[in-house]
This record gives sequence, C-alpha cells and structure tokens, in this order.
Amino acid sequence: MSNKDYFGKIKTGGSNSSKGFAYQDLCAAFYLLKYFNVSGFNSIGIETDDDFSLLFDDKIKINVQVKYEELTIPLVNKYASRNKIILGPSKNKSLSTFLSYLKQFTNNQLSNEDNLSKISVSTDFRKILERNSIAFKDISEISRVWNVDILPEDKIKDIIKLEIIEWGIKNSLLLNGDECLKDLILIIYESRCDRGYIRKSDAKNIFEKHSKKLTIEREFGVSLNFLENLNLNQDEILISVNSKVSKAEGLILDGDYEGALSEYIELSKTIKSEKLYVKCAGILQILGKIDDAIFYCDNALKINSLYPMALAVKGTLIAEKGDNDFALELLKSAEFQDNTDPFIIYNIGVIHLNLKNIDDAISYFEKSIELAPKLSYPYLNLSICYFHQGVISEAAKYIDIALLLEPGLPEALSQKGEIKRFYGKTDEASKLFERCLLDTPKNIVANLGLALCLIEKGDPLGFGLLVFNYQKELSELDLNKSLVILDIGWERTLAISIQNIDGSSYLVNYDDLEVYVPKPSKDRIAIGVMNTKGTTLPLIIKSYAEINSYKNAVNAIRLSQSTDLFVPANGSVKGKSDHCEIKINLEHYFIYGKTDKSDSKGYRSFVESFDGWFLLLITHEGSKQQESFTVVGLKCN
Repeated sequence: MSNKDYFGKIKTGGSNSSKGFAYQDLCAAFYLLKYFNVSGFNSIGIETDDDFSLLFDDKIKINVQVKYEELTIPLVNKYASRNKIILGPSKNKSLSTFLSYLKQFTNNQLSNEDNLSKISVSTDFRKILERNSIAFKDISEISRVWNVDILPEDKIKDIIKLEIIEWGIKNSLLLNGDECLKDLILIIYESRCDRGYIRKSDAKNIFEKHSKKLTIEREFGVSLNFLENLNLNQDEILISVNSKVSKAEGLILDGDYEGALSEYIELSKTIKSEKLYVKCAGILQILGKIDDAIFYCDNALKINSLYPMALAVKGTLIAEKGDNDFALELLKSAEFQDNTDPFIIYNIGVIHLNLKNIDDAISYFEKSIELAPKLSYPYLNLSICYFHQGVISEAAKYIDIALLLEPGLPEALSQKGEIKRFYGKTDEASKLFERCLLDTPKNIVANLGLALCLIEKGDPLGFGLLVFNYQKELSELDLNKSLVILDIGWERTLAISIQNIDGSSYLVNYDDLEVYVPKPSKDRIAIGVMNTKGTTLPLIIKSYAEINSYKNAVNAIRLSQSTDLFVPANGSVKGKSDHCEIKINLEHYFIYGKTDKSDSKGYRSFVESFDGWFLLLITHEGSKQQESFTVVGLKCN
C-alpha cells in the first residue's frame, strides 16, 4: 500500500494522532476521578511535566506517561522511574508474566518467611531481571519504580461514568454520566492547549451542573412479598374465625411459618377461599415445599381460574422447578388480569432474566419501579441486567440505589462486589463479599467472587474455595480430565484449570502456579494444647478421612520444612463466638478449616500458650497414622 493511498500513513496520520490524544484525555479524566477522594489530592496538570501529573497538598507529584500502544518490557523499562506511572491500553504476554513475577517477589519480601528463603527468592528474581535486560543494583527498588497501569480503550468511558455516578450516589446526587464526561473531556482539552491545571472543585462544579437531588423515602405497605400484600377479607371468611386469622398473621410476623401454616390449613378445610389457599401456598413456598404449594395454588384456581395472585404464585413455583417457559405463561396471564401489581410485574422480569431475555427483563423491572419506586429488588435486578450487557456504569448506579433503599442487602452486596472485582478492585470486592456471607453463607456469587479475589491476591485459600464452589461439576469429572474456568475482567482474563488427578486431590493451575487441593471430605480440624512433662504446648490437629489426603499433606509439609526442622508459614487463627477459623499457608500446601462449635475453651488455651510457634499434628483417622511438625509464623487474633 502506498503512503498516498486512502488508508496510507499520510491520509490516516491525523486520525490516528487524534485517537491517541482522545485516549490520553480519557486517561487523565479517569485518574482525576480515581484520586478524587484521596486525602491530600488537589489537582491534575495537563502537559505540565508529562502527559499529565497528579498534584498533592504535601508537594508530592506523580507523573503519568501515556502510550497509545501495547506495552512491552523494553518500553516500560525505558520510561519507568520513581513517582511515575506508565499507562497504556494493553500489555503483551511477556510483560504480563513479568508483572506477575514482580508481584510474587514483592509478596515474598513482605512476608514472614525467614531471611534464607527471601535471599533465595531474590536470587531467582534477579535471573528473571537479567533475562529481560532489566538492570537494578538494589532489586527491592523495582517495585517502587515499575508502576504500570492498563486502561482498555473500549471500556474506559464506561468506568469513568461509573466513578462519576458512584460519587454522585455517595453525595445524594443522581448524575448524568454522559453529560458530565463530555464537559470533563472539554476542560481537559482546553487545559492541554494552555498546559493548565484542573482542580477538584472544577470537576465538582461539572458534576453539580448535571445532577438532581436523590431523595430516598421509605414507603410502608408496599412489598414484593405477596404474603404481606394479600390481605384476607375477614367478612369473607366469617367473623367467628377472626381470631384464627389474627393468630396466623401474628405467627408470620414472628417468623413461625410452620405455626401459621397449621392455622391456615385448618381454616382452609372449612372455608373455601382462593385468598386463603394462596396464603397457604405462599407459606409452603417459604418452607421449600414446592409441590404442596402448587397443590394449594391449583385449589385456588379451581375456585377462580383467573385469580391473578394464584397464577402469579404458581408461576414463581413452576420457575423454582426449572420450567421458566410455563412460568412465564402463568405470570403473563396474571399480568393480563392485573397489570398494576408490582409483585406480578417484578416476577415477569425475573423469569425473563432467567431466560436471558435481558431487554425484556429491563423493561419489566423498570415498570415495577414505576409501580413501587421504593423497593430494592427491582433496582438490584436492573443492575444485574446491565452488568450482563456490559453497561457497568448503569449497573453501579442501580446497585447503589438498591443499597440506599435496603442497606446491607446481601444480594446487593454480592452484586456490587462483582462490579468492583470486574474492575480489579479486589480489596473492595472482598470486603463486600465477606459482608454478604455473614448473612447468607451459601450465596453463590459471593463465595465464587471471594475465591477469585483471593486467587488474584495470591492467597492459597482461594484455590480451596474455588474447588468448593465447583463441587458438583468436579464430582462428574473423569480421572486426569480438567475443568477450565475463564473469568473475564476489565483488563485481564483469568484462566484457571482444575485437574482431577486422583481419588483425594485436585491440581489447580493458574498463571504457571500449581496448587494441590484436597477433595472435600469429612476432614476435621481442632485447636487446643498438649500437656507433656509439665509443659503446655499450643496444638492444632488436622485429621484426614482419606489416606491419600493424609499422605499428600505430610509429604507437602515435609517439602516446606527447613533444615532446622521448623516449618515456616503464614496465616491466622481467629476466634469467633462459637468456633475458631484456622488458615495455615505453607510453601507447598495450605490448611483451612473451622472447628466444631464449642465454648471456645480450646482456642483460649491455645492463645494463652502461643508464643510464635505451635505443634501441628497431621493424622489419619482410619489407620491412626500421625505426623507432627513445629510451625512458626502464624498470627493469632
């Protein structure tokens, strides 16, 4: 192709340059928002010392060099220096692998490993530096000099709008992300021409210009729980049984669903009321008795075949059995009879979401918000819909509103955690997942999300949690076959394989790191002390049900054992109200478990005798084999 061709360098040069400057302006906008709430940050300079610079009250300045190309090791090595960030839209495989090694090296140097181990790792890392022509006299300096960030070009606008909207929600403002972004880019462009500075107050003025006050007022008497909406007409079911209805309603309020069900079933034997039957169906649904609940819905429909609430409740029950198509037919029939009930409209949205009809789901969730704007779950599910579509700024907006309406809602916490994790904010995501799991320990999204966060942070516990989350799929895996998990994030894709290697363990491979994870079994863990010759020794016992799991554990711990027979480890022992959580990370193995519920006597005695080391006893219940190790480096809270 000639340079003079339409697509040649001469005629495309201006366009390509414009793309580079546009990307650079978006990066400046992103960093302005990223540091907006950081203590001491006051402004950003455009083309003052570098492509842009971050300025702080204490005279600290961080320069940012933007490269509109794939980042490589030679490119980063050329520009890297203290207080400088090298930023680009992507990185090649070699740089990605090197940054992973750098993170592992840094983690090792900051750990409780002994000096011999740290020196050994430093020697290995220096070889990697030499292999990549990177020269450092003091290799501990590299983690402070090599600051690399990736902002994918196709997603950067969305994450800027996400940051804008989240700032607005925190300040009780509903912001127009698109208009805010346009004005922000305009003042960055103007500052580029004059080598000017943009203060936090300049950005704040833009946000307030394109905002409206977000007011959240709770409405009482409206709920997506049809049990609360389904008021029985007491004239309809006779004055003589008013006391039974009152008693049953009181039991529902107290959470005694079995007792309430008993009262309503007795009433239903003598009074044929479709509302009464649906009330029984709803309680049975809460108790997990789906087929019995359908039976009572059918009884209601025998009295009135078009009773909308009976159709709607039966639809949700059929959906629980997995037949979403029939469920949608029932709910659409209920909508035809009553298109103003938020319970019906909301659940049609849920079925469309189950069927991956995302646009239809969004339409119904929006309609349910119009009918009952102060309920949290439609906002939660709107967030999930937009997250599926990749419109992350909208997903973040609606999840924040859901949490304003119902603070601490577990499902909303897990969804917000997923949004944070997508953008690589693993620390923030982990906290959200952990909060969710305090109330709903079996939440699938939070459990899997926490596992992937821990893996990204280099915590071996993440591999165990990952295996736990995929128990069903792994139980069907043939020997030597692998399950591959791909998790796509904003700037990275995690590729993890789990191989079924034998009857007792899985081999997890992630980013060239291999970890053996025992298969879930009836293993147990205990904590306390051992009294021997008048001496009290802190003791943790890990007991294995499978002999191969026991042997794998013993062999792996021996590999971690240093010449002085001490086993270095990190991790923690945390006492809870009725049990103890134990996490022990070894070089080639990890142990995690929760003790049986007790009065914490064993934990308290362990704490009293713990002085930086403890005795780890590995046992196999069946053969009575056991092996003991002296472990150092654990934290005891």
